[in-house]
Amino acid sequence: MLSPCPNSPNCVSTMSSPEDKRHYMEPIYYSGHPEKAKSTVRRILGQQKHAEIIHEDENYITTIFTTPLLRFKDDVVFYFGSPGHVHFRSASRIGKGDMGKNKNRMKEITAQFYDQINE
Repeated sequence: MLSPCPNSPNCVSTMSSPEDKRHYMEPIYYSGHPEKAKSTVRRILGQQKHAEIIHEDENYITTIFTTPLLRFKDDVVFYFGSPGHVHFRSASRIGKGDMGKNKNRMKEITAQFYDQINE
């Protein structure tokens, strides 16, 4: 499972309530073996300039994204424990707002996932 988002608008999660429009995003859907989904996420993260995988186990990939200019850190966790779904949570460590950065990042990663899953 993933930690809930705080009340601040600098977090998105697929495990937030769908009624919580500020924080909720749809999970990434896939068919097939979870390891293929996990390897696709791993490949996408490897293509990100400012991402570093800091932990990985059977159900999770934990990543830190660092902004290039001010070196702010965002924590992104992917959860693979629900068959057919990649759940995620992306949150800024500091501040209240993020100008939509976490939501936009996860939209981009989701789009890349759907482009790459069958490669």
